[in-house]
Amino acid sequence: IADINGDGLQEIVIPFDDFNSGGLQLRAFGGDGSILKTWALTGVNNSSTNFDGAATIGDFNQDGTTDIAVAYMLSAPNVFPGAVTILDTHSPFVAANNDWPMVLQNVRNNPVLLRQSASTLTVALASGSNPSVVGDNLVFTATVSPNTGTGSVQFMDGDTPISGSIALSNGAASFTTSALALGSHSITARYTGDNQLSPSTSAAFTQSVAKDSASVAVNLTAGSNPSLEGDSLTFTASVTPSAATGTVTFFDGGTPISGDLPLVGSSASITTSALSPGTHSITVQYSGDATFNAATSLAFLQTVNPPKANVSISVRLNPTTHSPTFGDSLTFTASVVPAAATGTVTFFDNGTPISGGIAVSGGTASVSTSALAAGTHSITAQYSGDANFNEATSAVFSLSVAKARTTVTLTIAAGDDAFKAGTPVTFVATITPASASGTVTFFDGASAISGPVPVNGGSASFVTSTLASGTHFISAQYGGDANFSASSSTALKVKVK
Repeated sequence: IADINGDGLQEIVIPFDDFNSGGLQLRAFGGDGSILKTWALTGVNNSSTNFDGAATIGDFNQDGTTDIAVAYMLSAPNVFPGAVTILDTHSPFVAANNDWPMVLQNVRNNPVLLRQSASTLTVALASGSNPSVVGDNLVFTATVSPNTGTGSVQFMDGDTPISGSIALSNGAASFTTSALALGSHSITARYTGDNQLSPSTSAAFTQSVAKDSASVAVNLTAGSNPSLEGDSLTFTASVTPSAATGTVTFFDGGTPISGDLPLVGSSASITTSALSPGTHSITVQYSGDATFNAATSLAFLQTVNPPKANVSISVRLNPTTHSPTFGDSLTFTASVVPAAATGTVTFFDNGTPISGGIAVSGGTASVSTSALAAGTHSITAQYSGDANFNEATSAVFSLSVAKARTTVTLTIAAGDDAFKAGTPVTFVATITPASASGTVTFFDGASAISGPVPVNGGSASFVTSTLASGTHFISAQYGGDANFSASSSTALKVKVK
């Protein structure tokens, strides 16, 4: 029994008579029954080998390698004294010389005779923590003593291999893993041994793998704080790290206000309008999962106030008996009841704001304007509400604004003092107020002598040279516009020679 191929494992060497080839052989068998090597044992002095043969192991030439000595009988045809052949187990096989020792040398020059010394093996955690958390990167190192050992080690978790065969380097080998599951692990290493050191197994190194810690926070993501009774409030729980799974449960004090809500993207939300007036301590409990521990959030304090009271608001015109025309300054007053209400009031005309927010004082707010056009107006007031009172909108206050009166003054342009037939005459109609727009038509008696002439800057002019000899009564009629009423001038008597 010897290590024939230098792999640190023993092989069996036996004489073997191959009757088919008619010669005695020596064969080395591995642990799996395979033939690792065959030597042909030839005869001497023209004699053939006999079946009998015996082998022994030794380092006969003291070169540090294993040799095999074989003694066997010769026959030709009678039995003659035998021969002794010495074989070097590590010489490469060469058919020409049948692998005889003393001819070929062991190029590896390593001792293979199994005179092993005892080895010891230890396993330690070289990188990482103990206990670690699921997913941590851990480096285990196995160290053989003495550190001259070659060969390899394999790491085990209990009876389960967790590494392949890892070659020793300077008497040590390392294995890195992040796959250890939650719980306690008995990490050992097995050393194969070599030609100098015996195989060994380390004592167990206990590595504990625990769950990582998670944190959870709760915030108000929709609604206000403080809020009013009946307001819709959305609370959101966020769990860190984002890889956490599981569920969360919301609590108001010690009372659950939700069921177990699954995390989606590391968060979950609840919406409620059932919180009563007072201060509420909203917390979230995270269930934990296979990787992360359970956790409870800090309290989020939500203040809920009683519901606001309603107010009534109305609009009136000051003075109420005034019949306005375009351009009049009008004052609208909104009355808010109860008078304790604060906040602002905004006035609208047919839905269009005619004021900004006007502060309520003593239950009223007023706005003055002279910009209301002639026509019908629907005036409303919207109350903003405050900490104690709800918003409100008044009923419509209907108001008719009449067109403003106008006057027309007709004159003849300066220089037109000789009224002779065929001579151009310029008539100028002046409209008061000057902001009036529209047109003016000029008449000679009841007959129009012009078309509509646009008013520009409060006046309109018309030139004619068609007045016949005689007396003419010239007048100007203003047609009015959206905000100003129509009017006519007095007749201007004009004699034409």
